[in-house]
Amino acid sequence: MKPIGRRDQERQQGAADAAVPLTRLLEAVPNLLGVSSGRADEDGWIRGLTADSRSVRPGDCFVAIRGTRLDGHAYVDEAVRRGAAAVVVDRPEVSRRLASLEPRLPVVLVGDSRLALAWMAAAWYRHPSDALHVVGVTGTVGKTSTALYARQLLETAGIPTGAVGTLGIFTSTGWRPSELTTPDPMTLQAALRDMADEGLHAATLEVSSHALLQHRAASVRLRTGVLTEMAPHEHVDVHPTFEAYLQAKARLLDLLDPEAILVYHAGNTHSRTLAARWPAPQRIGYQLRDGSAALGVGPSEGEGARVEGRIRGLDLSGIALELHVAVDARPALTMPVHLSLVGPQAALAAVGAAAVALAMGVPPEALRHGLAGLHPLRRRTEVLMREPFVVIDDTAAHPASLERLLGTLAACRARGIVLLMGIRGSRGVEINARNGQVVAAWSHRLPIEAIVVTDAEEAVGPRDRVLPEERRAVLSALASGPIPPLHLPGLEQAVAAALHRIRPGGVLVMTGTQALDGAASLLLRRLGREDGAGRAEV
Repeated sequence: MKPIGRRDQERQQGAADAAVPLTRLLEAVPNLLGVSSGRADEDGWIRGLTADSRSVRPGDCFVAIRGTRLDGHAYVDEAVRRGAAAVVVDRPEVSRRLASLEPRLPVVLVGDSRLALAWMAAAWYRHPSDALHVVGVTGTVGKTSTALYARQLLETAGIPTGAVGTLGIFTSTGWRPSELTTPDPMTLQAALRDMADEGLHAATLEVSSHALLQHRAASVRLRTGVLTEMAPHEHVDVHPTFEAYLQAKARLLDLLDPEAILVYHAGNTHSRTLAARWPAPQRIGYQLRDGSAALGVGPSEGEGARVEGRIRGLDLSGIALELHVAVDARPALTMPVHLSLVGPQAALAAVGAAAVALAMGVPPEALRHGLAGLHPLRRRTEVLMREPFVVIDDTAAHPASLERLLGTLAACRARGIVLLMGIRGSRGVEINARNGQVVAAWSHRLPIEAIVVTDAEEAVGPRDRVLPEERRAVLSALASGPIPPLHLPGLEQAVAAALHRIRPGGVLVMTGTQALDGAASLLLRRLGREDGAGRAEV
């Protein structure tokens, strides 16, 4: 799949029409309080919609939103100077002041500007999610894999499907990166409009807790919802408690159509508790069991279905999986399948994706064919090379995901392990300390020969910079284990050090989010190998 070119990006980000009446946009806003000046029907013809005052052009509508660091209400005057044709605010005092200064300018007062922006963006792009079966996926671990494996299964079954999430925006004509897991409302609605116009039937959408709090997807019609594993210690800089985090995740249920199916990780207590808020006949639980444990494949009382997988064997080349599907009181359907994926976490995501496909009507035989053809995703336990040593690239940067990654190495009987670990910059001391503790504990059980830790200082942006206290937290926790960590500030230094320590037949594991996004390219370049252009494809 080719990257979307500049012209396509401009088309996606530009206006849906040359100009639209402000009234058309305001009709969609559920928290409209009034237009305090001007005449929206006479003066409010809009040529663009933006929440960034710096990008306002003559004829645009500027929506002032309150950010975590800046308040857009402080920039309404700049927007007016740049030629804004209307301004949307949620602070009454700003509305009154601006109305007195600009009596002909439509100044729209709403209860929450973020929510208003989401609905205005949907109206601007003619509500594209009405023409798509959008699958909204949220959780702590497994969002990306579950969403993109579901996309693969749907495509294989003949359901053309797009995707929006951590790995970017995928349509039928190309791919482009996304700065956020769930983009801002205008970017999101533009992407969905492209998918609808291209004739796609469905889309998978990762919905982060930040996005749920900020209403980025509030105007997206979700016909299927997915709750993957929920775990504590994620985004503690935003959510003061784990309960607050779960309540943010629960907002996904508010976005579901009344007749939507909710797919949830039945093996996770928190996902199961959230799912219980949805009508039982419209729920499908999924889970994974390892080994020969008896399967309780029947749905819980009143539930629509249950999908369970049993791992029969696995190594670094793939997984032998047995899939069991139970619907109502009918006998369970069993399907053996070989997955060309690595580790239980990938298998769990594949089972969750299978549940999504079944919820959308994919027949069992097509599902089996699709599962057999699943291919790994970029930086999701991705095997970059197998000789003379194995290289695995993974985004694991949360205690739960690190547990699963290291558990995968144990299950696959990996030997001679060198771990290259990126510190999670500007995410707090607690999560970094816990990440270090997880690695230190596994160092007693795995044949780890070296641990290289990096800030990746030349590879991350300002919001991902490692703070001194975060660095100390990781290194202190790792020091409690049997392998003294080697800390190197630069990513290129760290990659070189890890390569120096790996032996033939060993396994080099690169783990971390933003900090290690560029590690694969550096490593393959040092080894004289091509970094495949298809790595970003799904």
